[in-house]
Amino acid sequence: MTPLITGIYSKFIAAPANNLYTALGGRLYHAEAPQSVTYPYATVFVVSSEHDWTFTDTFEEVLVQFSIFTQERSAANAGTYWKYLIALYDDASISVTGYSQIDMIRGQSRLIRDEESNTWHYMTEYNSTLEQS
Repeated sequence: MTPLITGIYSKFIAAPANNLYTALGGRLYHAEAPQSVTYPYATVFVVSSEHDWTFTDTFEEVLVQFSIFTQERSAANAGTYWKYLIALYDDASISVTGYSQIDMIRGQSRLIRDEESNTWHYMTEYNSTLEQS
């Protein structure tokens, strides 16, 4: 579902700069970050996509996952970046080529600690329903 990822990224970089963009230094990547990326950063990818239809409309049910990565002793900044993420994308209106955006609803979130790499990973899922234009 590349058009949805493009719409999500367009909202991330839209002027004026938002708190998430500023805090991450513009580092939002599709699926995975470059090998020597600077922390903090985020990734976004489509977990699943399901085609659905009614007698008159065609829909896509899409599950999208955002992951925020920080490399700090405390989880405080990861929580701050997560708050910026939900402020930007909860119930967001996103322009998606070929579709009419219906919703962007936050699902589950998890904060995970990797002791070995001293990294926090804040994962959040969004369920999005798009109607084909």
